[in-house]
Amino acid sequence: MEQTFVFWGDERFVPSNDKRNNANKANTLLLNHINIPTININPIPVDLKPDEAAKKYVEIITKFFEKKPPRFDLIFLGFSENGHTASLVPGSDVVLEYKRLVREVFVAEQRMFRITMTPPLINKARNIVFLVEGEKKAEILKTVLCGPQEPVKYPAQAINAEEGNLYWLIDKKAATLLSDDEILNGT
Repeated sequence: MEQTFVFWGDERFVPSNDKRNNANKANTLLLNHINIPTININPIPVDLKPDEAAKKYVEIITKFFEKKPPRFDLIFLGFSENGHTASLVPGSDVVLEYKRLVREVFVAEQRMFRITMTPPLINKARNIVFLVEGEKKAEILKTVLCGPQEPVKYPAQAINAEEGNLYWLIDKKAATLLSDDEILNGT
């Protein structure tokens, strides 16, 4: 595990000990129970202002990659009932970001800031894996995979592995509206 390094694609801008904090949850459920050096774990800082936290996380990432363009080996992404992934939320300009690697975004429905990797950083990964489960996601999944490209409306559509592989791990309930051809061909 000494060659395993953990970063977060996004984080709710809440204190690190808050149960809604992704890093806190990952530590509690997984990282505290495996043999990985704590120096290899790189949470998004939440003790700064949101814009400063985003800039600081870019510094952490660029330092890790030692001045090479950042390219992660593997990024796991969730998929929500409104088509968002990471903290790329519908209607947000962060979906269209092409310069900054990490950005802050205010999510009005949650009344909080979140910090997120942007599509240019995510799309450079060698392997991107969407994890999708549940019947409530069937309709939006079909729209995202088979509908017209509207990434501002359906941010998961902004994720397209540029030089790597894109995988969708979908349970049967989430796949109920997809035809066999759509499942086999990925569209």
